[in-house]
Amino acid sequence: MAAATARLRRPALSRWASVAHVLPLRHAANLVTAARLGAAVPLVLLIERHAFDWAFLLFLVAAASDAVDGVLARLTGSTSTLGAALDPIADKTLIALALLSLWWVALVPTWFILLLMFRDVAIVASSVALYLRRRALRVEPLAVGKLATALQLVLVGFVLLEQAFDLPLAELVGIGFPAVAGVAWAALALTAYDAWQPDRSPTARPAGSSGASAV
Repeated sequence: MAAATARLRRPALSRWASVAHVLPLRHAANLVTAARLGAAVPLVLLIERHAFDWAFLLFLVAAASDAVDGVLARLTGSTSTLGAALDPIADKTLIALALLSLWWVALVPTWFILLLMFRDVAIVASSVALYLRRRALRVEPLAVGKLATALQLVLVGFVLLEQAFDLPLAELVGIGFPAVAGVAWAALALTAYDAWQPDRSPTARPAGSSGASAV
């Protein structure tokens, strides 16, 4: 029975993907990702004006869209190189501008911002060095890098939630800053180790294997 249901479901999904391919729906995933990227600017303005309730709601929708665009891409069969590149850019932009804005209004400690900035500089420097050495660079996220991004999203969400509804979350948020910073730097260390392995050269790697990973 289960096998018959699966056989019936596959043609239905194929028809859905075919329809989506010829309709504007095939661009839905990329549009959702672009909307998340665009939400960063109004989020900054809301935080700077201390409109934390609206900022929290906007951030919640933007963060949820990170899952929505992936689901849409799979349902419509419209995964693309553009979408794969745009998704982490949208995530990083949203998180970075949110954290900088919260730092500007004295809700995020300076040391936390500096640690994340130094980490991002280290990522760029390592990527450039790796490219110069191998003349090739493939960027695929490790699980720990995805975890670091998710924890940063959660941390920003809790900071906004505390301010929006005057909740007693100061102690939890205070623990969150060193915890998230630690995971972020651990992600960098594991990614660097994975990328700089001698046997991980793209020319010597079997098809389908991973290369340098974004964190």
